[in-house]
Amino acid sequence: GFGISPTGLMLGANTIIGVPAYGDFVSKFNSTGDPTKQAPFAPMDDTHQTLMNTKLTQVDGKTVVSFSKYLNEEGENKILADGENTFLWAVGTGNEPGYHAARGEFTL
Repeated sequence: GFGISPTGLMLGANTIIGVPAYGDFVSKFNSTGDPTKQAPFAPMDDTHQTLMNTKLTQVDGKTVVSFSKYLNEEGENKILADGENTFLWAVGTGNEPGYHAARGEFTL
């Protein structure tokens, strides 16, 4: 998964998640930030599912998710064209949705 977070935390992040078990599934979610909940992510409504050129592939046991996204979308964390942005990343343990095996953040 990939997230846009103004604080570097999962809470309040807008995330993009690919799930191999669901085929070529790549979609946008809001994070509740609570991994103890049954569903720590809530799908964004259809009006916010604006990703373009989505693709999910698996080669040699590795999953690659690619997409294009608008930098500024109403009701979502903005990606600054000029300035620092904090992003989150996470990888799972298999093809089904579940708790991440590794995660982190980076700033560009």
